[in-house]
Amino acid sequence: MVKGSAFADFVNVRSDESLSIAVSFLKNRFHTRQVQCSTDPVYDESFLFEFQGDQENAKFDAATLLKLQQPIHVTVLKHRKNEKAVVIGTKQIEWRSVLYCNQVEINAEILPINLQQRGSLGVLTFNLDIAPALSQTELLNEDSVNKQISLETRFE
Repeated sequence: MVKGSAFADFVNVRSDESLSIAVSFLKNRFHTRQVQCSTDPVYDESFLFEFQGDQENAKFDAATLLKLQQPIHVTVLKHRKNEKAVVIGTKQIEWRSVLYCNQVEINAEILPINLQQRGSLGVLTFNLDIAPALSQTELLNEDSVNKQISLETRFE
């Protein structure tokens, strides 16, 4: 995760307010450091999601990963000194575009959980990479990835 932008609610914030991001995918859970609330918070943090199947020696390939319907779940938390953190927004991120290009930048608009608030909280920018990178022959066709996601969306 790189940065956030357009967090307009944080133009005139209290000095004791900060934001953090919780990111989860499968059994992986990560939490960023707290940064001062601002319109353009900078996180510049990296997370490594590990894929492990039932068989530890099984090698995952792009076709296997394409079947994984699990999105990356992002939660934005606001912190105040001597108070419990409050969830202010969430987002589910579809990550499988990396299966046809090895790396992608995603701008995720974060929606508030408070139904009385209109519009978005802001946008978080994520750089997603597959490590180790898939070779050109291991990459999937963009159309097949989009078709799979479209079919899953229709059946939901």
